[in-house]
Amino acid sequence: MRQFVLKTVVVCLVALVGPTSSRAQQVTVMHWNVHGNLGTFSAQSGPEALAIARILNYLQPDVFLINEVADGAATTNTIAITQWVSTNLPYLASGSYYVSVSTESSSIQRNAVISRYPVANTFTYPDVSSGLRGMFSFQLQLAGTNRLQVFYVHLKCCSDGSSCQTKQDEADLFSGEMADFAATNGSPYIFAGDLNEDNLNPECTLSATYHPIDTLITNGGLAEFKPTTLSGEYRTWSTASTPSIRFDYILAATNRLAPTSGFVFSTKDWAVHGLYTNASAQNLTSDSATASDHYSVFVTYNFPTGTVALAVSPASAFASSGNQGGPFTPTNQIYTLSNISASSINWAATKTANWLTLSATNGNLAGGASTNISVSLNVNANSLSAGNNSDNVVFTNLSNTGDSITRAANLTVNATAGQLAVTPVSGFTFAGLAGGPFAPVSQTYTLSNSGN
Repeated sequence: MRQFVLKTVVVCLVALVGPTSSRAQQVTVMHWNVHGNLGTFSAQSGPEALAIARILNYLQPDVFLINEVADGAATTNTIAITQWVSTNLPYLASGSYYVSVSTESSSIQRNAVISRYPVANTFTYPDVSSGLRGMFSFQLQLAGTNRLQVFYVHLKCCSDGSSCQTKQDEADLFSGEMADFAATNGSPYIFAGDLNEDNLNPECTLSATYHPIDTLITNGGLAEFKPTTLSGEYRTWSTASTPSIRFDYILAATNRLAPTSGFVFSTKDWAVHGLYTNASAQNLTSDSATASDHYSVFVTYNFPTGTVALAVSPASAFASSGNQGGPFTPTNQIYTLSNISASSINWAATKTANWLTLSATNGNLAGGASTNISVSLNVNANSLSAGNNSDNVVFTNLSNTGDSITRAANLTVNATAGQLAVTPVSGFTFAGLAGGPFAPVSQTYTLSNSGN
């Protein structure tokens, strides 16, 4: 009964965002700051871990991302979580499942993943050496050729001055690391975690220098997505009272992956709607509050079969400058288009500005192949007025709708320096008898600025 009711809710939400391919693979990702209640045998022996298990068995996410693993060595965490899954999560334990834990030294900063899909290329960024929290990244090997890159973090908490600066520093660093990945890899990716900040109710005062959520979204190439409870509540902290702030996020890369549905999960809210507690006598209205001080977030994505991906490098924009009329430096930028899948793809490149020229505007790339495209200035640039000119060059994978990568093109035209011109160029020559008169008696010179 529980599965039927829950699936009915999800299907209704999917219908609101449009149809999905019948061949698509559906993957549900759940993020939860478990407040140290998973990761050691001691932590997992309490009522908190049992409440977590009841919720997971109800929602049955394919991928469970965990913030704040219990204190202990990473190997201890891995063994304990693996044992906990086999004992408490029959929906996963009945098949293959995979557990991986980051190598952060602090449990508050340590993250983990439980997945029904193989977890590959795990890496904990060594940002802790600079006093920041290291991001945990890995690749989920989904069905067929589908892959999902995951970046998982737990940003610095609190609102004192040093914490605010650290939070922004982490956002700058993590978004840059995602941008570096996106520049050379066309795979879809998500960014998730307890970000300890909410633009609508900020812990630290938002300013030109402090805006970590916007930094992550803009520089990390992410799209905002704000799931809610069934009653419309988007805030995720705290479970002890009425939620007051949104700390928990799952965001997908723009133009690479889009959610079909998503929720903030509250057992109390689900029970109000006649759900969760009706699925089992063991499911309690208070389970979310028992499990953690955070509510969990879960999002569902659809992956088309046979996904093929386009990568473009470098990640930098084409930036040129010079005086009005030219010359401009540099005159061009070479971009390398790479097909990182096994299947061939058709691609197209477009721009709008008439002062830009593309060496090619379309083509085909075999699996694993690459080609160079030159974005260059043409003679029209010489006629531009002083000022800043910009355009976007968009590289599109025509074999995978929605897979496009943009590189900015910026041309700064400087006004030429002011130059004094005097006419006529001849000197003033006059003549006459001693005592005068003299002729001519005057010479008019015209002074003008021949610059801009």
